[in-house]
Amino acid sequence: MSMSYGQMRLAWCQAAMRSLLQRWGVYMGVGLLVLGGGGQHALTAMAALAAWAVLPLLQAAQHGLWVALAATLGYGLAGAMLVWGLSPVLWPRRWALAERALPVRPRARRRSDLTVVLLGLTPLFGVYVAGAVVWAAQAPGWLREVWGQALVLLGASAALSVSLGVGILEWRRSVPVHAASTQARRPTALKAQDRHMVSVARALLWLPLRRGPAQRAGRFMAVCLLAALVCAASLAYAPGQANWWLAAFAALTQTLTTRLYVLVRTELGALHAACAALAVPPNALQRSRYALALFPMLLGTVLMACTLLSQGVQVHTAVFTTYVLAVLGGNTVLVLSAPSQPDAPPAAGSAARISWWLLVLVVQVALASEVLP
Repeated sequence: MSMSYGQMRLAWCQAAMRSLLQRWGVYMGVGLLVLGGGGQHALTAMAALAAWAVLPLLQAAQHGLWVALAATLGYGLAGAMLVWGLSPVLWPRRWALAERALPVRPRARRRSDLTVVLLGLTPLFGVYVAGAVVWAAQAPGWLREVWGQALVLLGASAALSVSLGVGILEWRRSVPVHAASTQARRPTALKAQDRHMVSVARALLWLPLRRGPAQRAGRFMAVCLLAALVCAASLAYAPGQANWWLAAFAALTQTLTTRLYVLVRTELGALHAACAALAVPPNALQRSRYALALFPMLLGTVLMACTLLSQGVQVHTAVFTTYVLAVLGGNTVLVLSAPSQPDAPPAAGSAARISWWLLVLVVQVALASEVLP
């Protein structure tokens, strides 16, 4: 049976998304069990997280046009960031040459882009729908007055996420796949003024993250930094709910840091292994990978601490200090204890590492719940 371009692409993306959700579903399920305690409590925790996810947008409906537009834009950009992170799954760059060789009409290509973007955003939209259902069931007084406007804002943010996501895929398609190799094959010799020395850190760390083999790790690092900024902004907006925001920051940071180190180890590790002939100590390259994976966590922790202290909120100093040390030390130990080689097979101690991962998360969430007096 023959398949069209859109059907073949959708089938490939469905398989890739299914594999991705299976890997991340373990972490999300474990996090819900830790927060909820299992069973019915886990479902309650899931419903609470979905409700909190849409609360700022629903509240924006009662604060005027400009606040509503800003909230809609923020939620739309959040969905676009999700598509950006999933873009290697929704449109791998290796498809560029095949697309150009196939007789694919622009309309069919755009329709296929729209389909896979909707597929990628389905988990996010599911959270939106679940959160809206929770608030509709509770029906607080402030929401009954602006329920129609709130639903319009939610739909507008979803439509904006889809539009920006399709634009992101179109932009990725316009970027030359072999731009670097094309420049390298130029017949003209480089002039003396075109030659310049590049530092080791720039050549083996920053450039690969920006436009080299580690671009996926670079994009995910940007997502980690954005998540830290969102948590800090939420803490500044509602300092009275500091316990919730600190617990959310701990859970989100530990999950993102773990995934970021896997990407850094996989993409930069292979590049650094190929540099064995260079006069660069392998231990220094390994330490640099650790530092890159921990950088968003370090910056986010400092930002959260400064935000909380600047709000003048009364906290248990000893508990808050212990919480900060638990976040810094726990994530550092988890990264340092992970396999250092990009192609390392699953070790016999994988179950023990998962147990330690859960224990560190439980300690951080427990401390966050006791920060406020």
